Amino acid sequence: MVKYPKIIQRIVANGHCIGNHSFRHKTADELSFGDYSDDLKKCQNILKPFITSSPTLFRPPEGRLSFLVWFVIKYHRMQVMLWSIESGEWGKYSHESADQMFDRLVSDIKPHDIVLMHDNSRKVLLLLEKLLPVLVEKGDEFINPKQAFPYLHHH
Repeated sequence: MVKYPKIIQRIVANGHCIGNHSFRHKTADELSFGDYSDDLKKCQNILKPFITSSPTLFRPPEGRLSFLVWFVIKYHRMQVMLWSIESGEWGKYSHESADQMFDRLVSDIKPHDIVLMHDNSRKVLLLLEKLLPVLVEKGDEFINPKQAFPYLHHH
């Protein structure tokens, strides 16, 4: 059962790319190969009815990669998508305010960066309200992974 189907439908309708991030958000050191694989497949099966094909991109929980994770990802014919810069609501910058995150990102974001952000932080909404207009004014373009990596979306 999908907890928020309308959100997924809106994401797809707006042309955004959906990837797999696992169902239970467990790292490979918390699960066996079979359980990790089943967890990834459960997320795939939940997302499949909402999109034209299964997601081909996978971001492992906490960005943790291991041989097991690589093997499971390849087994499911997926590719890893990580980030190059953190917004800051999670991890080593979690102590920062939205303004501090903004100042750091405006100076640190470079072309081709992938910014890690989570949708469960009020700070991210405040950050985006300030950051997006500045990046647009600067001439930065925003593309989804299908545009940047078209070869990742064919089985």
